[in-house]
Amino acid sequence: MRNFLLHWFSILFIFFCQESLAFENRDTFDKDSTHTKVLVFLSRNCPCSKSHIEHLNNLQHQFQAVHFYGVMTDLINEDTKPLIDDYYSSKNFSFPIIRDDEHYLVQKFSALKTPHTVIVTTDKGNNYKIIYQGGVSNHREFAQSTKHFLAENLSQITNGKPVKYAEGKSLGCYIRRL
Repeated sequence: MRNFLLHWFSILFIFFCQESLAFENRDTFDKDSTHTKVLVFLSRNCPCSKSHIEHLNNLQHQFQAVHFYGVMTDLINEDTKPLIDDYYSSKNFSFPIIRDDEHYLVQKFSALKTPHTVIVTTDKGNNYKIIYQGGVSNHREFAQSTKHFLAENLSQITNGKPVKYAEGKSLGCYIRRL
């Protein structure tokens, strides 16, 4: 009986902790003083976003000095909130997901489609400089892409070189505006 209770307590603990850790607000991104950060704008309804998730998780593991943040671009209301929460919780992202209900980050970084990425560097005053903005790759389906804009730029940055691409076309689903 004791093992049974411990097992269920563990499951409930993981479930509730995952829920509280899975969705951050934009302050988490703003307060992070890491020099190089990546924002990835995502949507649960976009097949293009879905096809890039594994690659994005791999990049987070490969470039651990760079902090990644996913940004929910989904329009959230009473009816969609449980579906959206379930989707992002089930994908096992290796980076925090920010709930951007007011589309503050979408507007601030001019995100147009998903997946859209922005690489920023910060100075000592925590001011942002955008060094790359655009797609993760050059194809809607990551498996068919031939250029990996985000990965190539992160390799350049970690090797102390300037980015190869300042911009890359985002090929995906348009972000619905509020």
